[in-house]
Order: sequence, then C-alpha cells, then structure tokens
Amino acid sequence: MPEHRNIIEVLKRELRFLRQGGYRLAPDGWKCPLIFEDSSICPKQGSNSCSEAGCVLMDLVPVEHRLEPVACRYIPLNELKETVDSLYRTGTQDELEDALRQWLVTTITRLEAHDRDVATECSVSRNMERKPEEVDNDTPALSGSPAALAGPKRRFPCHS
Repeated sequence: MPEHRNIIEVLKRELRFLRQGGYRLAPDGWKCPLIFEDSSICPKQGSNSCSEAGCVLMDLVPVEHRLEPVACRYIPLNELKETVDSLYRTGTQDELEDALRQWLVTTITRLEAHDRDVATECSVSRNMERKPEEVDNDTPALSGSPAALAGPKRRFPCHS
C-alpha cells in the first residue's frame, strides 16, 4: 500500500470541505471556522498541541514549526512561502482560501504521482526478481545480458 494513501484521502476530504464553502459557514454565527483546525481532519482536542494529537499533516510542517501549538498553520502553501498563519495576518479570506485550494490540488497531485512511481518501481522490481518462466506471456521481455539484469539489487520503497 502506498505510504501517502492516508494523507491523500485526508487532503481530498479537506479540498471537498473547502469547495463546499466549509470555511465560509460560521456554525456559531460570529466567526468563520479556522483553516484545518475547524475541519474534520483535525484530531486536536482542547489545549493539546498538534504534535501530541497525531495529526497526519505533521509531515508537511517544516521541522522548525512542529512544536507550535497549531503547527499546520505553518505549512508553506506556495512558492512565496505564505502560510495559513501569515495569510491570517496579511491576507483576505479569499486570498487564504485560494492559496489553500491551490496547495491542496498541487499536493494531492504530487503525492498521487509519487505513489504511482513507487507502484511502477515495485512492479518492475518484482518482474526483475522473477525467473523467466514465471513472467507472464503478456509481460514485455526485458532486454540485456543476464549479468546486466542481475546487477546490484535496488531497494525500492515497497520492499521493507
């Protein structure tokens, strides 16, 4: 199973929430929900910090911000390194949501491409490790000398 599957699903859920206007709906009638914190993806309870809550976004937070009380606010959203925190202070709700939307789409696309690459590498690796008689007839034949094919074994992420 690709390692990013869980985070991809979480980010897709967050993108749906954003697209449905989730950050525009004030449940208590007086303030807009906080990005990430007031969505269903946040496991944080009360005064716990994000690092204690087991947040799946933590891998996307720069190391120097992982101990912040709300670490997900420091994820760089674009090439300007704008974050939810910086856009809360300097941007509008529209600018914040636009930056978040673009970041979500870009990150989901990048992680899905990575998972496809890993799956392809694993498939090629498994085929190279099989004996010729085990390879299906519909699998393209590998070219090169047996010595070249048996070269040093590469360690792929799918191998533990």
